[in-house]
This record gives sequence, structure tokens and C-alpha cells, in this order.
Amino acid sequence: MPTTRTTLTTTLKKLVGPADEFSIESRIFHVICLISVLVALITIPFDFYIGIPELALIMTGIFTSGLAVFYISRYKRNLPLAVILFGLLSNMAFLVNYTQNSGFYGPNLTMFLLSLLLIIAVAPQRQYWLWIPLNVTTVVGLLILEYHYPEIAPYTYQSEAGRYIDLGFSYIIIGGLIVLAIIYIRHSFHQQETALLK
Repeated sequence: MPTTRTTLTTTLKKLVGPADEFSIESRIFHVICLISVLVALITIPFDFYIGIPELALIMTGIFTSGLAVFYISRYKRNLPLAVILFGLLSNMAFLVNYTQNSGFYGPNLTMFLLSLLLIIAVAPQRQYWLWIPLNVTTVVGLLILEYHYPEIAPYTYQSEAGRYIDLGFSYIIIGGLIVLAIIYIRHSFHQQETALLK
């Protein structure tokens, strides 16, 4: 009888796609999409709990968009389009999240950094000229705007405790996502290296 871990591993391998059909970049992208979708799903009830239902709506949009981008790459086999959509949608989602989640008083700075990391992990190197300046310009621009016009990102937390819970929860989720992505990337490269040596 298969164990839960075996079942999860088998399911993940099926969702990510077989190595003989998908490039390592495609499989890494699929994992990142799946993790992002899972994080969005987990975050929806949490946002209701801390009293910011608007964020739950944003996370529902991220969940749906993540599934769509995953589908485009995995089942329509169009990784280039999926990566571009992922980059654009994640930047837009974090921009909207910024306006609804207390600007840089919330966890948005780390979210933009996560967005940059994930996009750079999956985008072709020739697209770095787009994604890095877009991310950095957005963050620096928002920092300047928020400094001069703090009303662009109203404080939305119901309490100071809610803010600290959100910051802690976001750190755990973002850190976990980074760790999982790096573990999968390293594992994939080690598997590919081992296969080449045989």
C-alpha cells in the first residue's frame, strides 16, 4: 500500500511533467506555479482571519491566475508565454496588494523581492533586462511615492497585533516558498547532472 509521501511524490511528478518531455526550466516553473497557487489558497482564509477581506479577494485572483499560467505552460506547452504572464501578473498582483495591505508597513517589500527571485528563477536570461528594472523601479517608485504621499497605501490592519501576525505569517510563507523553490531547483540540477554522467 503506497504511503502518503509516495502518493504526494507521484502526484507532484505527474503535475510537474516527466523529465523526458519537459525541460528542467519548464519543470521548475511548474513547481513554482504550484507552490504559488498553494500559498495563495492557504492565504485566503488567513486574510479573512486578520480582518482584511480585500486581500482574500486579491489572493483568489492570484490563485486563479496561477492555475491559468500553470495550465498554459504544462498542458498547452507554451513556457515563454506563461513566464511573461507570470511576471506581469505577479508584479500587478503585488502592486494591488501594496495598495490594499498597508503599503510598506505591511509585508510588501519582501513580496516584491520574492517576485523578483521567482521570475529570475524561471525567466530566460535574455529577459532579465525587463524583469529586474521593472521590479526595482516599481519598488523604488513606491517607496518615494509612499514617503511623499502616504495616503496612497492606507493602513488597513484592524490592530497592531494583526499587523505583526501578518508580517510573521508572510515571512514564514515567503521563506518557505524560497526554500522549496531552491530545494527543487538544486534537486533538478543534481538529477540532470547524474543523468549526464551515466
